[in-house]
Amino acid sequence: MAGEGGGIRDVGGIAAGPISGEDPESALARLIRIRDRLRELWSSDRASLPRDEIAALIEAMADSEREIRELRHRMVVSERRDSLTGVLSRPAILAETEAAIAGCAGEGRGAALLADINRFSAINERFGSSAGDGVLRQVARRLERLVEARSDETAEGEEARLGRIGTDRFLVLLPRIASDREATDVALGILHILEEPVVVGTEAVAVTASIGIVHLPEDAGTADAALARAAAALADANRYGRGRIARYRPEIGPPAPAMRALEPDLRSAARFEQLHLVFQPKVRCADGAIVGAEGLLRWRHPEHGLIGPDQFIPLAEETLIIEQIGGFVLGAACKAARAIKNAGFDMTVAINVSARQFGQPAFIERFWRAMKQYDLEPERFEIEISELSMHPSRDDMAGALEALRAIGFRLILDDFGRGQTSLAFLAGLPFDGMTIDRSFVAGIGHSSTAERMIGGALKLADELGLETIAEGVETEAQFAFVRERRCAFAQGFLLSPPVELDDFLALVRRSPFLGPASPS
Repeated sequence: MAGEGGGIRDVGGIAAGPISGEDPESALARLIRIRDRLRELWSSDRASLPRDEIAALIEAMADSEREIRELRHRMVVSERRDSLTGVLSRPAILAETEAAIAGCAGEGRGAALLADINRFSAINERFGSSAGDGVLRQVARRLERLVEARSDETAEGEEARLGRIGTDRFLVLLPRIASDREATDVALGILHILEEPVVVGTEAVAVTASIGIVHLPEDAGTADAALARAAAALADANRYGRGRIARYRPEIGPPAPAMRALEPDLRSAARFEQLHLVFQPKVRCADGAIVGAEGLLRWRHPEHGLIGPDQFIPLAEETLIIEQIGGFVLGAACKAARAIKNAGFDMTVAINVSARQFGQPAFIERFWRAMKQYDLEPERFEIEISELSMHPSRDDMAGALEALRAIGFRLILDDFGRGQTSLAFLAGLPFDGMTIDRSFVAGIGHSSTAERMIGGALKLADELGLETIAEGVETEAQFAFVRERRCAFAQGFLLSPPVELDDFLALVRRSPFLGPASPS
């Protein structure tokens, strides 16, 4: 019979009652025993059926079925929550990311931010794993407050989400953002809330994080791809020290498949229209005016997705496919320059060329033919030559550069500071400008060495009469730093990500000024 107060009771030798503390297997086994006991009684002499026991068994079965349904619901809820921190579990946040990507189809954009606690293993080693768990819970609470504050300002269904991806990694999902800068601001907010030390026992311990940002859906079409590319951006951020932020770029990953196996695909990439250029605005620091665009090569592989030039150009040069790819780039750059000119904009188009390419007579001839086809002048182009590809023979290098400059091309030394080229080697080479590598720009506000390198590069450029372009500008602080030190131009996601040609033209028509320096 039923006991009072909902306690455990014995019915026909079978315990029945609340199962809130029972595991699913035990609850199901008890339900099966009740069912079997009812069948046993029903198959016996009907005249002597113990009606009170049958009634109690039926009641117990109903109670057990209801409890199992409640238990199943609690299990579903618990599977969505990380047992340590209470935030969304890895499967749950990935499912939310998948839904956010689907929700961006056709219109709208989102972002995912992967935050990694720096040197968390050192905290575990020093204080023990229990203390480490406490640190994770404190970090999770702070992140939850940040996410909740943002959600209060967003429309229903577009609220930010927070999940734990790994031991010391959290994913913040922004289902809808108005601009790239919005995601960067949230990342800066994460760094800010971690500035206050966490308490471990009686000690205050400083905690920092690095953050990788991926934009949805343009950077990734699935949740798994978003996580992989956010991790690639995170690894890029960690290259420059703790407490850094990096935005995903195709050049940094995720690690491409073994490129040599893709050589046949690369040979046919141009023919099957898998190669294309995107364009990133070049902005004058003084007033934010768009003065040109850099054409950036991308390979959209049908199976492996977007592959950046840093991954496939070395193979292209080794196998001489570079001549075919170079021909495509020249044609696409000329087509873009013609469209920009037709739109009434007096702007240059910059393309990246390796020293191996421009040192070949066929390169100049091919470029000349492409310009003639589109009725363009050499002055409309800037040729960026990476310091990393500089030829060891200064005389050979100077001769090739002089030939290009005599035709009318503007020459830019790209990624200055990354190579080992001596100043004596560079002195006297006919460059018109130089870019400051993004690795130094990323260190602004964090690395005094990086800031000194930028200052030295700007001083050298001024002495040599070269214009300067800061690459990889992603925050207002970085933009302010280079502008205050009289860097002439800037590029980066703060100002605009690389966009398709039509989008670039629309951007210039809509607002010829970008960035914090824009006139009011």
